[in-house]
Amino acid sequence: MIQGGAAPAYANSDIDGVWKISKATGVLAVIDGPIPFTDAGRKLYEAHKGARARGVYDFDLTQSRCASPGPVRLMLSPDRLRIWTRPDTVTIQFEWNRLLRLIDMTGKEHKPALVATAMGSSSGVLEKGTLVVKTNNVSEQTLLDDVLPHSEDIQITEQIRLKDPKTLEDRITINDPANYTRPWDAVVTYARGADTAFAEDVCLDRLSAGQPPLPR
Repeated sequence: MIQGGAAPAYANSDIDGVWKISKATGVLAVIDGPIPFTDAGRKLYEAHKGARARGVYDFDLTQSRCASPGPVRLMLSPDRLRIWTRPDTVTIQFEWNRLLRLIDMTGKEHKPALVATAMGSSSGVLEKGTLVVKTNNVSEQTLLDDVLPHSEDIQITEQIRLKDPKTLEDRITINDPANYTRPWDAVVTYARGADTAFAEDVCLDRLSAGQPPLPR
């Protein structure tokens, strides 16, 4: 509970709490037809699929080096995530590798990043009960899912809202003209879970134990 004056509308939001993806998947699926690849995007996609089928993961730094999966792929994790809102920031904590995603809610204009990062830069605003998040400056060394590529010019828009008290929806819009001929949407849903402590799920420990780096 925020003390000292009126709290912003998004503070203490109903999206706060622990969530788990409704259906574990390594695929970010378009909701209205096939993926609208450019020629360059399809070439990368096919190369990634072929390498993965051969058990070669040089293209996937998460599988090969335990690097951060990036903001979209992280939202597909079958491990839990915890959301909490504060006046200036929405924080998403992930059970896998204890990663954090920070969404700036101040409305301040940000200077373009000198170097793109795995998580990029995210800013958000509350619109009629929906948390709208815009993310850019995401390193092209990350992926959208297990194989889908993107460029560093990608613009990601998410609309995160409650469908009902126990169901969270994240509608993700991908806009990346280098790899896709038009913006396209995917929807991921989550079920509310008990607010219990997160267990350790460390990628390097998984590798040492001969397990897949990412949970499935």
